[in-house]
Amino acid sequence: MDLNNTKLDLGNNIINQLKNFQQKFKIIQKEYITTAEMNILDNNCEYYGISKRMLMENAGIQAYNEVINHEKQVENTTYAEIYLFCGKGNNGGDGFVLARHLSNPHRVNVVLLNDEDEIKTQESKENFDIINNIYKFGNINIYNLKKDFEQLFLNISYKLDTIANEDECKKKILFVDAMLGTGISGNLRYPYDKCIESLNLLKNNVNYNNYIDIISLDTETKGLISDKIITFHNYKDEYNEDNFNNLNSSEKSNNKNKTILKEIGIPDYINYLIGIGELKSLSKTETDSHKGNNGRTLVIGGSKDYYGAPIFSAVAASKIVDVVTVATVIPVAIALKNYPELMIKEFKGEYFNKHHVEELASISKNYDSIVLGCGIGLNPNTKEFLEKYLNKILSEKESMPKLIIDADAIKLINPLDSDDLNKNLNEKNKELYIKLFTDKNIIFTPHKGEFEYIKPILKELSDIYQSNIVLKGKIDIVFNKNNIKLNMTGNAGMTIGGTGDILAGLIAGFSAKNDPYVSACAGVFINGLAGDYLNKQIGYNYNSRDILNVMPKILHNYLDF
Repeated sequence: MDLNNTKLDLGNNIINQLKNFQQKFKIIQKEYITTAEMNILDNNCEYYGISKRMLMENAGIQAYNEVINHEKQVENTTYAEIYLFCGKGNNGGDGFVLARHLSNPHRVNVVLLNDEDEIKTQESKENFDIINNIYKFGNINIYNLKKDFEQLFLNISYKLDTIANEDECKKKILFVDAMLGTGISGNLRYPYDKCIESLNLLKNNVNYNNYIDIISLDTETKGLISDKIITFHNYKDEYNEDNFNNLNSSEKSNNKNKTILKEIGIPDYINYLIGIGELKSLSKTETDSHKGNNGRTLVIGGSKDYYGAPIFSAVAASKIVDVVTVATVIPVAIALKNYPELMIKEFKGEYFNKHHVEELASISKNYDSIVLGCGIGLNPNTKEFLEKYLNKILSEKESMPKLIIDADAIKLINPLDSDDLNKNLNEKNKELYIKLFTDKNIIFTPHKGEFEYIKPILKELSDIYQSNIVLKGKIDIVFNKNNIKLNMTGNAGMTIGGTGDILAGLIAGFSAKNDPYVSACAGVFINGLAGDYLNKQIGYNYNSRDILNVMPKILHNYLDF
């Protein structure tokens, strides 16, 4: 990657270029992945041709190999019986695959914690159907925990008594936890709570504990005490710093020592690509929702010189949220009267100025997201307005909406020549820069030229910045302190004016009810898809209004992908 020109060279290895970019801006990717991030990655793998069915099969095979290795660790020990406790999600699906592979050398019991018709995903259903076919031929037993709870654990206790009374005592029973995985909050419900309680009682029983192994797939189900965790692709969010610091030293050591990380065939480059996963992770419109439930966006922009920019941004946001208001000056307000879907907040004058700050800061609290800068101009009065407005709303973080800073607002943040930047950072604007660039709810959306205005600030604050950056280009780069991804959608036709304003509006619309970074990724992805659709239909000869017109169709098609 050429950092001076901030572009990717497609002729070279993009991953290596990205790693150089990471070093330059001190991007430190997390050593764990959250449930939401893993769901995004699964969907992106599907989008780029690696099916979830394949990933589930790979996870089951890796788990099988690890189970066999675990069994062999103690000489002459064998599993007399294996019980796989499977939930209704993909964690349960991993368990079904593992059960199939284990059924050749072992006696296997699949214990469903929900009814068959409650299994959630297609790939899990397919793997359960295979288990069901094997069951007909006697290699696997299938139990429904709700129906068979008492009898099942009585049988397990009886088998443990039998093993404990044998002379050589070299047999064990293996319990596999494929119940819930990550993302569980609050108390477990029946039968999960009773199942965990019963397994822990068995494990803690002095008469049985030498004859029991418990292995969890991906993560321990909440409350369970496992001997080993087989986690896939990356460590999960139970290992994040906040949770990990709540453990005592012995628990920390134990968690690390008992976790085995296994690859399941996800190529490294997929981790860096934006795809359908970000879009599908966004909150959906509920059928019983009311006006305002799906977000409110405020667009602050426009001047006597630029009419269209705030309109493009606001119309784009209106495709996503319930309410969009454009706060602008008189010349633009007149043009907005042709857009009845948009609300208007009119301010006197031809440019924003310091006299607008108090009222605008006050109404900003009523919105979930704000676009700031589209068509705002570079007037000296506007610069003063911008600094006072930002200082005002950033001092009230509790009520501050998500903030998308675009176009001229980026230039006004640091309008000085680069030679004067260090002086600027060390004196009057340093406090504002720190407020802006350490806020996770702020998204900057510069193109290559605009990025030059904030790149020196990012370097100066590289140890502490937290804001999100969307660097627009042939390949968009979306990054923050802990993440970096590339967007491959879009084409040369999108060099037309207005596409950046549309993008800012899309990101604002998505971020009204969603994580800022994910919203930024979804925005560049869907914006590029709209351009690609038009390019396929009519070639490069489309404009920004065409993109807005096809946006609902693109959103509908890809949300249902």
